Parts: sequence; C-alpha cells; structure tokens
Amino acid sequence: MTRIQTALIVLACLAIAVVSGLVVTLDGLFDTYRFGIAKRPVTGDVVIVEIDAKSLEKIGIWPWPRRLHGELLDRLTQAGAGQVAFDIDFSQASDPENDAAFEAALRRAGGATILPAFLQLNSIGAADRQVVLTKPIARFGDLAWTGLVNADVDSRGIVRGVFSSIKYDGDYYPAFAELLAGSTSSENRRIGIDFSIDARSLPSFSYADILSGSADITALAGKTVIVGATAIELRDQVTIPGYAILSGPALQALATESLIQGRVVRFSGRIPQIAGLVAIILFFSFAMPIPDWRRKRGRILLLLPAIEIIAFLLQHQFSVSLPTAAWHLALLAYYSLATIRELNMRALAAALARARSQDTEQILAQIMDDSFDGVIIAEPDGNILACNPAGYRIIFDAPPVEDLAGCQLADALPTAFAEAVLPALEEAAKRSGSAAVREVEVGNGEAVKYVELTATRSDLTGDGPHAIVTLTFRNVTARRQAELLAQVSAREAIAANQAKSNFLASISHELRTPLNAIIGFSEFITTMGPEQMPDEYLEYCQHINESGHSLLAIVNELIDISRIETGSYQLDEERFDVNGLCSTIVQTVAGWAQAQGRHIAIKPDQDAPQLYADMRLVRQMLLNLVSNALKFTDNGDRIEIRTVLLPSGILEIAVADNGIGIDADALDDVTKPFFQADADLARNNDGAGLGLAIVNGYIGAHGGRVMIDSTKGAGTTVRLHFPAERVFLPDQVPAEKSAAA
Repeated sequence: MTRIQTALIVLACLAIAVVSGLVVTLDGLFDTYRFGIAKRPVTGDVVIVEIDAKSLEKIGIWPWPRRLHGELLDRLTQAGAGQVAFDIDFSQASDPENDAAFEAALRRAGGATILPAFLQLNSIGAADRQVVLTKPIARFGDLAWTGLVNADVDSRGIVRGVFSSIKYDGDYYPAFAELLAGSTSSENRRIGIDFSIDARSLPSFSYADILSGSADITALAGKTVIVGATAIELRDQVTIPGYAILSGPALQALATESLIQGRVVRFSGRIPQIAGLVAIILFFSFAMPIPDWRRKRGRILLLLPAIEIIAFLLQHQFSVSLPTAAWHLALLAYYSLATIRELNMRALAAALARARSQDTEQILAQIMDDSFDGVIIAEPDGNILACNPAGYRIIFDAPPVEDLAGCQLADALPTAFAEAVLPALEEAAKRSGSAAVREVEVGNGEAVKYVELTATRSDLTGDGPHAIVTLTFRNVTARRQAELLAQVSAREAIAANQAKSNFLASISHELRTPLNAIIGFSEFITTMGPEQMPDEYLEYCQHINESGHSLLAIVNELIDISRIETGSYQLDEERFDVNGLCSTIVQTVAGWAQAQGRHIAIKPDQDAPQLYADMRLVRQMLLNLVSNALKFTDNGDRIEIRTVLLPSGILEIAVADNGIGIDADALDDVTKPFFQADADLARNNDGAGLGLAIVNGYIGAHGGRVMIDSTKGAGTTVRLHFPAERVFLPDQVPAEKSAAA
C-alpha cells in the first residue's frame, strides 16, 4: 500500500464519518466528558424561583393570573433583589385586570425587570415563512428590559449555548443572560455555556412558598433572580451535553454564570480541526517510513490520550472547545491500517517461515544423508526416530538395506554396539544441552572397532515439550591404531634416547680413566729436563697434555648432559654470596682473558642477597657463559657480569658481551645440545655446543630460567633468573625457604 493510498483511505473514512454525523456525535461526547471531569461551583449570585409541580398543585390553575406574577415581583423587590427576570411568555394580553396588576408591579420595580423575547418561524410549511421576533406586549415591554432567550441547538438537538444580542427591525435585543450578567457583546455572537458549572448547586425557591410567605427570602438581597417553569408538565426543558434534561430557567442561569465567571466557551472553529487533520495525514502518510508500522501504532497510542489532555486543558483553563473527533478517527484509521499491515506481514512471515522450515528440513535431511559421520536421533527411551546411511554403514559394515526408524536401539543394533551406545544415551538424557563424548571399543580380537560417540539431548517444544537425543558417531579405528602405533614409537624413542644417554654416560666414564693417565704421564714428561728428553719431544708432550684437557672437558660435559637428560643428579644446596662467586669466576678466567686481550668486569648489586643453590652448578653455569663470551668476542672487547635483585624478589645474574652476537632465528635453538649457531666459528673455537644446554638444564633444576637477548654484530646478554624462594637477605634465616626450594 502506497503513501497516497493510505491517505485516500483515511480521507474516505473521515468523509463517511462526517456524512453519517459520527464526527458531531463524538465531539459532543468528548465535550460532555471534559465538562464532567472537573465540576465548578456556582457563584450563588443567580437564584431560580421555580414554577414547580408543588406550585402548580397549590395554585390549582394554569395559566396563572398575571396578578400572581405581580405579587411575586413586589415581594422580590421588597426583599432587595437586584434584578428579576421572568422566563415566561408575555407576548399576548390576558384579562385587563391581571395585566394591569402586573403592569403596576413592573412600574413599582423601577425598570429592574427583564422579560423574554424569542425568535421563531412564523409558519412551518408556508412558502413565504420567515423568522419573526416574539416579544412582550408593549404595556409590559415599555416598563422592562427585553432579553433574547433562544438556545443554540446543534444537529443532534443538544443545546450548547444561547444566542447573544441580535438586531431586529433596527433595534438591538441583548441576550437574557447578558442582561442578567451586565455584560455586552457583539451582534450575532453565540454564548457557549460552560456545563462544567454544576447546575445542581444553583440556589432555588419555590414560587408558591414565596407567595405564601413561608420562604425566607432575605437571602435574595442583591441577587439576580430568574423566574420560570421547572415542572416537567410545562415542557420548558432542553437537552444538554450528556443527554441530560435541564429546565429553561436553569439553562439561562448557567449562561449567566458562564458570563459572570468569565467561562463562556469559545469554539475553535474548523480551521484548527482541518489543520490538525492535514498534519496527521502528512506525518503518518508521508513523513514516517511505511515499513515502520509498529512504531507508528505506538505513536498513535500516545497521541490519542495526548490530544484529549490538551483539549481538556484548553477547555478547563481557557474555555476553548476544541473538536477532536475527526483527529481521533483519523488516528484510529491509521492504527487500523497499521494493524492490518502488521497482520499481513505476520501472515507473510509465517508463510515464509513455513517455507524456510520445509527448506531447512530438506537441507538437514540432505546433510544427514551426505554426512560421513553416523547420526541416530532417538527418544530417551531408546526409540529410534531417524538413522542416516553413514550410521547404518558404521554399525553394520554394510550399505543400508532397511530403515531403523521406529525400532528400539537395544533390538536394532548389534549387541556389542548397543552395549556401547545405551550408556551414552542414558547419560545424555539426564543432562539437557550437554554433550556426553566418549570413545568406545566395539567387538574384540581382530574385529575390534573404535568409535567416537557424542550424545546430546535437545528439548523440543513444537508439538508439546519433549526431549530427543542425537547420537553422533565416527569410526576412528584407523586413527586409534595410528595413535597406538605412535605411542609404541614414542616409547621406543624414549628407550633409544635413554640407551643413548646411558651409553654416553658409560663411555664417558670409560674415557676418563685413559684420559687421566694420558694427562698425568704427559704432565710428568714435561717436567723432565733437556738432558732426559729432547726439546722437540717435550713440546709434543705439551700438545698431548693440552689436547687431553680439552678432551676431558668435552667428556665431562657429555656426562653432565647425560645426567640432565636422565635426571640422575641431586642438588648439593647451600647458602652463599653471589657477588663473591662472581669475583672467583673473574679470577679463574683472568689469565685466559688477559692472554686474549679481553676485559672482564663485575657490576654487582650492592644490596645483592645470598643465594640458596648448588654453588658448584652455579659456578659451572657462569664459567660456561663467560667461556662463550671470551670465545666469541674480539681483541679489546668488554665482558660484564651483573647481579640485580628485581622488584619481584627474583635474583638476576647476567653475562653480557659486545661480541659477534647471534642470529635472531637461532635464539630458540642455542640451548639445545650440540647446536652451534655458526659452524665455522665452532671449528675455530674449542667446544661441542653443550655449554648453553648445560646452563639451561642446571637453571631449570633450580626452578629458574635462562633468557638470551642478542643482536647480530652488537653482542649478547644471557640472564639467569633464580626464583625468589632461593633468595635471602643477609640477616634472613634460610630454614623455611630451603625447605620450599
């Protein structure tokens, strides 16, 4: 539906409502409702003298002799009434005696009396009918004011006000209420009555009681008095908003009260009504996006009461009557269109959902058929709802030949498979939304099959709440066999590695004995003089001795690596001074460093604590690091040993040099046994690539770690971090920490 179509539909609905009179009826009902929300009291300045049923019964005749009206007027004048208005027809003469008596009373009242005049058609069916003014006869009219009493009646016969002053035959005739209230108004203006003024609180006296003198009329002094018929049989009744019946005198009294209180209701007219309709149509048909119908309905529900609140405030505070029925009907038309559109959209969405559901079912069925995994959907009691072809093949090792739907798992599946599946089904049925995953072994011997089984419970609500269990299984026999083979291979590799370590340890020990003999004899020979051994042979023995020491160092490193890999060593822990150990290291390598032109310095932490560790292994770690630094630095380079107590309590011992550095891609491998970052350099320097591997193993045995920072061509820094549990201040007792370490 387009924007213009919605606007035309709303306009058509409004046209029907206007033609049928629905708009006028609703406006009247809204006015009545607003008048009834907050009632206003009367001023008490307007009093009604009622020609009521009691008075008719007491006097006994009708019409009454006019002398009675004269007597009433005299009594009211004597009581000091301000003005007396008769809402009684005096347009025709009666008998001369009674007319003379009333004329005399009017003369005595001194012109403070008001008599009625009213407009009417001179004929109902005559072609030349015209509006005529009916007024009191001249002998009365010359002695009193004449006021117009015509009521303003709408198309439904509801009185909403009275006519204001009119000009007739060159004379102005003010409204009855205007004369009583002492106000003036322009010609042909309607006086809208504020029906929120409570007519039931208008003060009144019975005509007969005043004539008989039984009524205390002293309270009438200075009041405005309206005399008129209130008895139903006299038929001076009008219908007011809310379809209530009000007497003519009471209507004039309310009109007078409206003028006195400044509550004359002004009708806003058609321009605001039409402007509001245009705004509503422009906003809901053209300004708001058509798809946003749900929000449109919400705004309508907000606007409906908001309009009435505004109309009530205008009427209650400013006496302005705002016709809102057309606005409400337009909004309700939009609300109905929005509702119809939403219902259509929901119906369309439901149809699309059904179509998607069917598509989804087909897709899921296709997925199940194409799946390489077996799928069985069953109820918690074991009743099979569906089984895909892959599931059948895995279970029976054969293509599907029958549909398992409707069968029981225990009956349809082979015994070995059912025994594996049923526990998973029972476990999943107890836990909504969770998956029970297990690997089961089906069969035995050479026919054994390994199946990975997943069981998941789902709670459905489509045709009433019920649960299903989805069993998904996969034949993992090949993978399981590969894992078993890998486990066997891993065990064999571990055994081979252990054998290698044992061999290295054994052969290293075996090599130590002849090496020690070679080193010892070569040292002994070098002590001989030239007279016992030629110089040339002494030099050979010196070379043998140096080579023996180098080979022994490699053997010792192999033994250390073997112990690290097999875990066959124990820490001989003690508490020692770290800075002192570093000084010892410097003294040990001082000769070597000096011979190679290197400078070794210590930068100790002045507050460096003591370390609880295996001092021999720590010394070996530092010697290995310093040895590497000496090997891979040039003449004049500098080597530093630093000790730092970190804020976390960790003790850091760092060996830094400004030598050749290590490639970034080799940093992860330098702590592996026998790894050498540069094979050419390794051949030029003694060593088997075990130094950093030993350092890594020893620091790990102490619960610490080694970190290496290096830049190619700029140097290397190796940091040893010892845990805080092994670090002690000089005055700290180590008992507890040693146990923890």
